Amino acid sequence: MNFATRIAFRHLRSKHSFGFIKFSTFLSIIGLMLGIASLIIISCVSDGFSSVINFKLSSIDGHIRVNSYLNEEISESEIWEIDSILQNVTTSIKYTAPYIEKHAIIKKGAYTEGIIVYGVPEKALEEIFQLDQFSQSQSKFHSENDIIIGSKLAESINININENLIIFNPEKINTHQVFEAKIFTLANTFQTDFPEYDRLLAFIPLKTAQRYFDLDSKMTGLILNVDNPQEIEETDIILSDALGVMPYMTTTWKERHASLLAWLNIYDIPIKLIML
Repeated sequence: MNFATRIAFRHLRSKHSFGFIKFSTFLSIIGLMLGIASLIIISCVSDGFSSVINFKLSSIDGHIRVNSYLNEEISESEIWEIDSILQNVTTSIKYTAPYIEKHAIIKKGAYTEGIIVYGVPEKALEEIFQLDQFSQSQSKFHSENDIIIGSKLAESINININENLIIFNPEKINTHQVFEAKIFTLANTFQTDFPEYDRLLAFIPLKTAQRYFDLDSKMTGLILNVDNPQEIEETDIILSDALGVMPYMTTTWKERHASLLAWLNIYDIPIKLIML
């Protein structure tokens, strides 16, 4: 036991008559303990809150996307060429999948909502978007007309599993003044607790999306997940350098949600400073 510690223990165990000094000493120790405990608890809660948000965003959004600079569809042959290039430059890629992203209108009875439709391979539902994490049952397509939507959207249009709904293609309405509709069957729902996702997103089979949106063998881009999401910036630089400047670009989930992540940092720092 060093000199300072010996003096401290001797002072605490002393039997002098200065009762107030002894009381204030214990009160200071208790206050310090409560302050440090509060700081640790607040820090853990804040870090846990940020971790949950980061996990959900990176899960439902995919880690990295490859798209055209001109926001055009990419042919299937180009998609596989891009995939081959990326697989050859790094071993950190966990899974890749082509996808189609389109705006659509969903209708059930008298209820109508605007949505974002993702056409994806069935395996991507878990490997990329990790829908099983946000669903009570396994997310899969039982037929080419199956659709998976968010819980908020299901509540808005008042629909249950195995019931039918209608999807309208707004592009046909704008360009050809044609109301093209297709009937889908609700296969499952998911709940991320992000209202934007739970109200807007819908997933259908990739081939069905290609036929319905008249894309033939074209797709919106390639979406991929990596083994270590914490090193996503380094992986993104490697992939971006491999693809070159044009005509493709890569975007990470952090870039897609930069404003929200900036808000989390702003929210986190003052709380810890105030508690400290």
